[in-house]
Amino acid sequence: MPSYSSVISTSRDRSGNDPIFIWNGEARARAAAGEDILNATIGALMNDDGTLGSLPTVIETFKTLTGPKVGGYAPISGLPAY
Repeated sequence: MPSYSSVISTSRDRSGNDPIFIWNGEARARAAAGEDILNATIGALMNDDGTLGSLPTVIETFKTLTGPKVGGYAPISGLPAY
């Protein structure tokens, strides 16, 4: 059975390690060692040229929003309508 990868062929053999994976690995290792840590690593989708990846429909939707609808977080318990 052939193996499957969602990574494009030109990126499969890229050397090095993305910094977010390095920091995430460090946080996980420290937690596994019993250290009281907060793993606050977040990743971002980047284009091959290093710019932030974004979907045009998302950008267009953001342009229609104002104030708290742009910067607010959903409550931890979720939105009541959901």
